[in-house]
Amino acid sequence: MNAAAKLTVDAIDGTSLDRYTGLLQATFDSDPPPFGTAAYGDHFYAHARHPDWLAGTLAQNAQVEGDGARKLQDLVSRVADPALTNLIWRHAVDESNHARHYESILYLVFPDVVVDPDTAAALHRASPSLRLPDPPAESTPSSDAVIYDELIQMNIGEIRTRIHHCLFTSVLVQIVPETNKDRLARLLDTILADETNHIAYTARLIDSKTADPEWYDWALACFAQRTREFNELTVTQVGAH
Repeated sequence: MNAAAKLTVDAIDGTSLDRYTGLLQATFDSDPPPFGTAAYGDHFYAHARHPDWLAGTLAQNAQVEGDGARKLQDLVSRVADPALTNLIWRHAVDESNHARHYESILYLVFPDVVVDPDTAAALHRASPSLRLPDPPAESTPSSDAVIYDELIQMNIGEIRTRIHHCLFTSVLVQIVPETNKDRLARLLDTILADETNHIAYTARLIDSKTADPEWYDWALACFAQRTREFNELTVTQVGAH
């Protein structure tokens, strides 16, 4: 099994999700993600040796998580199934929290960092500050095909995010000041648990939906297309093959 697929299945205990596991394995074997290779890790560590790059990437992570929360907020408004709405809304709230967590991590790891006021304000505004009791108003519902396409994209994206998080953790715990180690560890553990859960719940939804053979065939094609696009985007963004 492809390394990224195996890491994912092991992390979510996906052995009972036969259809999802089959989709993931077939797709990642056919079009291996660059973020599942040793070369990708080497590329990351080469950059992570530079504090400016690391600090900038932590700030960028806050922005990315905040943007992700807003996209999920939009998706929630287009889902008619209350059970699915609750799952995606919980995910949106997690991403909103992660934006704040990454802001905190930046200052924990680099307590002496000097951030200009405009950048600091933008960093603080990264999180949309979503709360569980306050789901967004409903809008026109999207079709199942649109919703599950977005769930598949989320699943692939969270797999990469989780791998990135593990790479970051291995670096951050070595350079954080001793007085900040415990708080950093708690934040990193929270993010890791959330990212793992995001992969797991989307995997369960995909597995259940693809019990219908027609949906399985559709999901296999969707996985292939979205993985290919995601791999191309990853190489463009990170520059690692």
